[in-house]
Amino acid sequence: PTPKPTFSIMATVTMNHARLDKTQIRAVDTLLKEVEVIEVACVGSTRNQSNEESKLDEFQQYKMDLNEVTTRIKQDIKIKQGLEDKIGTNTESIKLKQKISKQFELAKRLQTKMESVYYEQQQQFDNYPSQTDISGEELQSRQELLALMKQDLQYTHSSFD
Repeated sequence: PTPKPTFSIMATVTMNHARLDKTQIRAVDTLLKEVEVIEVACVGSTRNQSNEESKLDEFQQYKMDLNEVTTRIKQDIKIKQGLEDKIGTNTESIKLKQKISKQFELAKRLQTKMESVYYEQQQQFDNYPSQTDISGEELQSRQELLALMKQDLQYTHSSFD
C-alpha cells in the first residue's frame, strides 16, 4: 500500500509555499516509499506486529512507543512554530497545539508504564536473580535510558510551553 502523506509533510509543503504538480507529487510519494523501505530495513517491522509476534519485551515495546510519540511531538512543535511564524496563530495552529497536548498526555502515560515495568523487573532481579531473563547490566542500562527519556520529554515540553 502506498503511504499517504501525513499532515506533517503537507504542512511543511504548505509552509514553504510550494505548489506541487502531479510529477512532484509522484516524486514525493516515491521518496516516502523509499523511506519506508529504509525504515523497515533498519528498524524492522516491529511496529506492525503484535506483542506476541515481536521479540521485544514489555519495556522495549513501551520504549519504542514512547520514542515514536516523542518524535511526533517534536515534529508537530516545529510545524506549529513554523505556521505561527509565517501566518500567526490560526485554527490550524490551535488544533495542532491541542493535538500536541494530547500527545504529551500519551507520552507521560507511556513513560509511567515503562517505569513501572522497569521497577517490576528490578524487584524481580533483586528477589530472584537466578530466575530472571535480564542481567544487572541491562537493568542499569534501562535505568539510564529511563532518566534520559524523561529528561528529553521534560525538555520538549518546556520548549512547547
